[in-house]
Amino acid sequence: NWTNKGVSAGKIVYMSDTHDTYSNDEGEGGWTKFIDQNIVDRSYALEAARADASALYFSRPSQTAKTSIMQGQKGSTHFTSKEVAAANHLHNACIGQKDAYYGDESAKVDVVCRETGAVLVLASGSDKEVTTKNVNGLTKPGTYVDEVSGNTFTVTSSTITGKIGSTGIAVIYEAIDDKPSVSADKADGSKFDDT
Repeated sequence: NWTNKGVSAGKIVYMSDTHDTYSNDEGEGGWTKFIDQNIVDRSYALEAARADASALYFSRPSQTAKTSIMQGQKGSTHFTSKEVAAANHLHNACIGQKDAYYGDESAKVDVVCRETGAVLVLASGSDKEVTTKNVNGLTKPGTYVDEVSGNTFTVTSSTITGKIGSTGIAVIYEAIDDKPSVSADKADGSKFDDT
């Protein structure tokens, strides 16, 4: 809701979990330590899908009490999970594109549509077939493969249909060719022979 209050999206940083909400005592705002990592990841996937704003992923420390956390002690490596990586991939693939959010009460799914992809997150549960809005017809119609589960999704001008897998998160988008290209010139400015 910050953009509704006049703050531009480019000045917003979304966080599902922070060192304060995770490691502080309950009386100091430490409440996310009681929330399952998968629920936090569902929130992060929606945040990372948004246009313009940045989303930070908090790697939880190995201890929940701030007085027990030790510097250099390895914590969660869940940031390497398939669903978190997929949300980040969509974020990068859709730079400069519009977004639209919809909370579908009947399907119990939240969706962030981008012009060439979308993130769908179940409110609870997993492994569920859904049909929800392609908000404002924003996501280009076609067939997409969910990077998380490998399931196929069909997008029309008005709907997105497919099965969200075991994580409760689906990330669909047109992949970008991000392989670097290399070229070199000879010292005299002529090109090398490609053969």
